[in-house]
Amino acid sequence: MEPIQLRFIEEAQELLESLAESLLELERAGGAGEAIHDAFRAAHSLKGGARLAGFPQVEAVAQALEECLGQLRDGRLTFSAPLCDLLLRGVDEMKRDLDPEAGESLPPPGLIEALRAGEVSAEAPDQREERERWFRQEIPGLDPSIRQTLNDEQELHIAREVKRGTRLVSARLALSRAQFPGPLKIAEAALANCGRLVGCVSRPPEGEHLVFLFLVLTRESDTVIRQALGEISCELATLTRPAPAPAAEPAPAEPASEALHGIFVEGIGELIEEFSRCLILLEQQPNDPDRVNALFRVGHNLKGIGGSLGFPVLSRIGHEMEAVLDRVRTGTLPVTAELIDSLLGALDSLREIFRAVQEGRELPSEDPPVIGHLRRLYEPEI
Repeated sequence: MEPIQLRFIEEAQELLESLAESLLELERAGGAGEAIHDAFRAAHSLKGGARLAGFPQVEAVAQALEECLGQLRDGRLTFSAPLCDLLLRGVDEMKRDLDPEAGESLPPPGLIEALRAGEVSAEAPDQREERERWFRQEIPGLDPSIRQTLNDEQELHIAREVKRGTRLVSARLALSRAQFPGPLKIAEAALANCGRLVGCVSRPPEGEHLVFLFLVLTRESDTVIRQALGEISCELATLTRPAPAPAAEPAPAEPASEALHGIFVEGIGELIEEFSRCLILLEQQPNDPDRVNALFRVGHNLKGIGGSLGFPVLSRIGHEMEAVLDRVRTGTLPVTAELIDSLLGALDSLREIFRAVQEGRELPSEDPPVIGHLRRLYEPEI
């Protein structure tokens, strides 16, 4: 395999993760928000990189994804959970095509045509069988009688989140008829704050007690969930199989080849301009969660691209932006004039770095002052 192909495989992993994350964010927002633009840019970059690196099948799938996302962006298609699943199948297909151990094969029949047209067909028998096998293997703790209460949309969402490392947890609540429904509502609100509440199922009564089972997709620990529940006593159980041990931290990437370098440098410029636009809107509407989420994704993407291209200072600025905006997203850090000023300072630093990259100048090895300014927003003692 050529060096340019190896480099593209490495860099495409970050883009594929970003694309999948944007699609899931789009689903959570019901098809609205800024995630559609992030997804479109990732598909566009994958298409160009695959063409230069000599991966025609990846290029074809990425182009079909780009066309479908363009129709969604322009309002010519309506977003739905089955359409999101189709788009994520395209992402999975590109991952498989870039896996050296998977061997060469053509994309599944009809996938590219379905993506281009945004057509969601009925699930084939072999796909249904594959889904059944996956649920039995990956979520062995899910009782068949509980699963029967789930609709296809709920199952698709569970599968997507579990594939990304989210746990499916059951929370069993028993309460007397006299207590009903107070603790049930409190538990529902607390569990929803710990992740995504898939549903609540009524189970057979036990003596004088009513029994309910919540299903929650969460990345929080059981300790955090119990703290959120407070005095409400729920029996927690992880239904997904244990996660594998984390892989070793990859070595820092060497600078990319010239062809791919150009594609991803162009992507840096687009991200910086997107950050500038969203920051202006956030200053006007500081309580707009869509703007905060869009800015967070830009920081996340800059961190990843900086690491992939061997620009550590860019990656470190992206990391601090991500850390600040994540706290804004969760409500632990308010949007203040100081925060806006610090983000504007980060924008100035990013533009200076981008000019240096375009001109072929050496980037500074030391952190610019804006990194300290950003960090002090959430760690004042620094």
